[in-house]
Amino acid sequence: MSTKKHLVNNVMFIFAAIYVVILVALSVTLFVIERPISAAVFLALAVPFALLVFRYGSTVSFTEEGVVLRFCGIERKKIRWKDLKDVCVCGARVMNRLNKERCGTIYFIFSEKHIPENKLFDMMLKWPPKGKIYLKFTKDRLLEIQMHWQKPVQKFNIGSLDI
Repeated sequence: MSTKKHLVNNVMFIFAAIYVVILVALSVTLFVIERPISAAVFLALAVPFALLVFRYGSTVSFTEEGVVLRFCGIERKKIRWKDLKDVCVCGARVMNRLNKERCGTIYFIFSEKHIPENKLFDMMLKWPPKGKIYLKFTKDRLLEIQMHWQKPVQKFNIGSLDI
C-alpha cells in the first residue's frame, strides 16, 4: 500500500530552499570573478538555510507500522504506533496573552514519552523539539492520523481550533 508523504512545513521549506539557491549562486558568481572571501561569506550564509531545508523539507508518512520521518528517502526517525505515547497539536506562538486566537503555526508532535502541558510550553519555546517527529497541522493530516491512532490527541495553545 502506498502511503502519502507530507512535508514537515512546505512554506518554510520553499523559502529556505530559495535562499539557499540564491546564496549559492551568488557565491559561485563571486568565486568566478575571483572574490573568494566574499564568496565564502555568502556560502557561510547559506548554511543555516540549508539546515532549514533539511529540517522542513523532510517528509512524514503514516504507515501501518507507525510514523516515519525521512529526508530524500533516507529514514531519519521512526516511531511505531504501539510505542507512541502522545500525539499533540500545538500552536508555536506561546506568548499570546492579548489574543488567544493568535497561536502561530500549528504543528503535530509525535512522542514516545508522555508530554505534560508545562513541558509542551517549554518545548514550544525551544522550537524545534529534540528527538520528536513534528509536522504542520492540517485537517486532512488529522484524519489520516486518526485512521491509525485511536487515542485522544492532546491540545495546547490552539485557539478556537476544533479537533
